This record gives sequence, C-alpha cells and structure tokens, in this order.
Amino acid sequence: MAKARVTSVPAGVPIRGWFADSHPHFRRDLLALARPKSRAAGSVLLQASDVGTDVFGVACGVVSMQCRFTHSDAVLLQMLWPGDWFGTFPRIVERGHRRISAVARSDTELRRVPGDDLRQLLRRRLAGQRWASGPYANLSTEIPASQAEIAMLCNVSRNTFSRVLKGFSSRRLVTIGYKSLTVNDPA
Repeated sequence: MAKARVTSVPAGVPIRGWFADSHPHFRRDLLALARPKSRAAGSVLLQASDVGTDVFGVACGVVSMQCRFTHSDAVLLQMLWPGDWFGTFPRIVERGHRRISAVARSDTELRRVPGDDLRQLLRRRLAGQRWASGPYANLSTEIPASQAEIAMLCNVSRNTFSRVLKGFSSRRLVTIGYKSLTVNDPA
C-alpha cells in the first residue's frame, strides 16, 4: 500500500517550546536559513553514526528519536511533533558523530538549517551579548559546584571536562576554585 504524501505544508515551523521563547529576530533569521525537506514515513533522517551539524525543525508529521545500545532492538527515546527541533546541538560547536537516529514515523516535512549557517548566525547574534534583562540578569558569575558535578550537568566525563576547563583557564576565561568555578568575563 502506497503512503500518502503530505499535501498541506505550512510555510514555516510552528512556534512553540524554546523556539517560542527566543527573540523574534532570531526566529526570523533562523527560518530564513531553513530549507524545506520532505521525507516519506520510515525514512531515516539522521543515522546514529553520521557526521553532521545540521539542525531540523519539524513542520508537519512525526519523527521518532531512537538509539541502539548493546542489543539489536532500537530504543524509542522521544517522539517529535510539529514545532520540535532536532539535530546534535553540541556538534554545532564541535564536530563529531551522532549517537541517536531520527526516523520519520509519518510522511514528514522538515526545515533544515545547515550547521555552518547556524554557527554563523549564532556568532552574529550572540557575540558580545549577555543577558541584560529577564530571569538571568542578576545571576552570579560564580558556579558553586564541583568539577565532577558540572561535568555531570554537561553530560561529559570528568576527564573531558577537566581538559576543556584547563583550556578555558589557560585563556583566562574562568578561574578555578575549590568547589567553584568563576566565569571571568561572561560577555
């Protein structure tokens, strides 16, 4: 039985979640970079072993995020709906392999933002910026946590975090203290 194609595709991506909380100019600029991409139900959108930095917004349809651990069955991690975004955000900053696959559960219409374009947009939008208002305006620049705790929050090993932190410290971006880390110049 043939699968029906998506016949009605919205012009953009539904505005919800983190996307709704972002600045309207950032939303406009991000959607200007986005290119439509249609996929039939069952299509693999991202393979776990692929190298890439693109980010995708679901405009229409459903996407499942899945991972294979030590057994052959894929484990369903999450289902994404119109307005959800996926990709591997840490890989926007640092290239590498994905650990999760994305599969179209239904005929799906996506908006693809190439990683290089997103990286340039983030540089333009975020360079020299600091939260001047809102809930984060008066936060301390000192993080009262151990390096092991911060590594855990970043979902990296303590050794990896230590290596990155050492590089930040040598560039004087942070000051390392006993169970604390101070960001020297957040801007």
